Amino acid sequence: MIFQRVFRLSGRLIGGFILTLALVISGGGYLFPTVAASSNQYCQFDDSAIAQKKELRELAFQGNSQARSNYQQLIQRHGEQLANCRQQQWPQQQALWLRLYPCDAKEGKLEQLLDQIVNQGYNQIYVEVFYNGQVLLPTNNNPTPWKAVLRSQPVQDEDLLAKVIEKGHQRNLKVYAWLFSLNYGYSYAQQENRQHIVARNGYGETNIANNSESSKGFIDPYNQQARQQYRQLVSEVVKRNPDGILFDYIRYPRSTGAESVVNNVKELWIYSNASLNRLLNRASNKQGEFIIQRYINQGYLTRENIVTMDNLKPKNTPPRWQGRERTLQ
Repeated sequence: MIFQRVFRLSGRLIGGFILTLALVISGGGYLFPTVAASSNQYCQFDDSAIAQKKELRELAFQGNSQARSNYQQLIQRHGEQLANCRQQQWPQQQALWLRLYPCDAKEGKLEQLLDQIVNQGYNQIYVEVFYNGQVLLPTNNNPTPWKAVLRSQPVQDEDLLAKVIEKGHQRNLKVYAWLFSLNYGYSYAQQENRQHIVARNGYGETNIANNSESSKGFIDPYNQQARQQYRQLVSEVVKRNPDGILFDYIRYPRSTGAESVVNNVKELWIYSNASLNRLLNRASNKQGEFIIQRYINQGYLTRENIVTMDNLKPKNTPPRWQGRERTLQ
């Protein structure tokens, strides 16, 4: 699959779909065009087809009801042609990431953007729904702890996610929701009442302390509050019926420079309360719990630790934890 990351400021995309289009004009009204389609290996529309679709779209949003009807039929026809071309050409799925902005909620802007994507021959889009501590949900219908992307009047009530899914499907585009996972955002993680949720290393440091990028704030994935809030977010996304959900940042944060190489267990982000308790609970007996506890506290084990472990009751029981099978010789 070919991927292209697009962070769009103006909505301008470049490309075309090779086909021939004859537009019939009658009494100043636009009739549905007759199409003699031919496509190249990139499944792109040519400049003539792009211009004709643009003209219909602009007339439609100027209030021309006939043009609106013809425009809807045309985008459906183009979607069918794109699907047929992609079935015959490699790659059969060609996608791009798409970040939407408040300006995309203006009348006709989303249609213009999606038309441009189809014109280029893309048949899938990955819409950024949760990133940098904000969500693509309406401000007044956002039950999550993150701020909405559309926060200002007059667009704060717009459900841009639902709209892009609906209008994408009208064009035969597969629309996937793309979400950050362990990265809840800097604005979320820096709040005092959420410090117990933030990922923490064995030196008591959070990833916020060493964070040079304001978009990042990694959390403890075993924290129940964090898990519940994320489930709520996913539930809201599912209500909009995307074709699927893509999860990114399923990892702990990585430091930079020499600190990017971990030399000691204490440099791992596993020392938040929930993660630490989950690790200790893997022990199946007292000796296993003792060994795990000593290792994560010290970063190493000594001969004295082993002697102490051997003297734990009950004696002669090998240290055990989930996933480790061992018997004494």
